[in-house]
Amino acid sequence: MGASMKLRIELTKPFSDAVGKRELEIDFDGSTVEQLLKFLTYKYPKLKDELYTETGEITDYIIVFVN
Repeated sequence: MGASMKLRIELTKPFSDAVGKRELEIDFDGSTVEQLLKFLTYKYPKLKDELYTETGEITDYIIVFVN
């Protein structure tokens, strides 16, 4: 993993409902979006049902913007 970076993540519904807030600020030391999603679902277990299908695939309504 790389150096730790501070991330600001803005969440829309239904993700904000699963987390309980519309914005997160986290320190993250991973280097891929997949690692970030795993980190977030570990920290916010309800988010897993919103991010992944029953077969473990990422849902088709996730949009990631960088910067």
